[in-house]
Amino acid sequence: MIDDNEKEKNVIIYEGEELPKISWFDLIINVFIAPSETFKRVAEEPKVLSPLIVGLIATLASISVMIPKMISLVPQEVEKMMATGKLPSHQTEEFWIKFLERQIYIGTYFNAIFMMFLSLLFVTLVIFIFFKFTDRDATFKHVFSVVTYSNLINSLNSILISILLLATKFKGINSLRDFQGKSLGFQLLMNADNLETTFQKLTYVLLSLNSPFYIWNLVVLTIGVKYIFKTTYSKACAPVIITWAVISAIVILFSMIAIKSGQL
Repeated sequence: MIDDNEKEKNVIIYEGEELPKISWFDLIINVFIAPSETFKRVAEEPKVLSPLIVGLIATLASISVMIPKMISLVPQEVEKMMATGKLPSHQTEEFWIKFLERQIYIGTYFNAIFMMFLSLLFVTLVIFIFFKFTDRDATFKHVFSVVTYSNLINSLNSILISILLLATKFKGINSLRDFQGKSLGFQLLMNADNLETTFQKLTYVLLSLNSPFYIWNLVVLTIGVKYIFKTTYSKACAPVIITWAVISAIVILFSMIAIKSGQL
């Protein structure tokens, strides 16, 4: 009996398959090299804290790399905004420089953390509601765990973008808005500064949105949904495609608004 109890502590049973328990680090590494091994275990014992912390650290680290460059661009941004009347002239240039620097330090970190949690919750809700009225049994925590683990792909993308920007000495970054929508690979193929027509700008946005890492994230997410709901890949990909379509539509809508207002 003691041996059976010890075995239960060290083994997870998924669909009759005995799987040895692995560390939180191995669960994260397997997301990149063998996602099914992670998600079979998550289906029985959902974990949230470790992937959430790792994803948050990666996000904050990538931002920390960009902050000094952003701060260095503030004086020229203030000069342009004061010259065009976008900033009131009753305050000095030094005041607005310090004001924008504080906004960058506080706002950039806050927005990144807020958008990370918002996107995780949105994708989780869509997938959870999609399967809510079926006979598939998985809790909100199961879905949130899968979404959080799959988001580590995007975290890797953020880290690699930061490394790429450092390696190229922030080539092509000439203003604060140049930091928007950076996606690994496509900013090397297309220079956003040379995009003139609406079609060119939307093409850049769509390529950035559907980067190789984002597609990889969707594939891993589909695998996770398949295992926690114990369903087929065709059914698992349906809510994933829905989230992709909604997020793409939102990004395109805001991009069109930015283009019309001259911000992109």
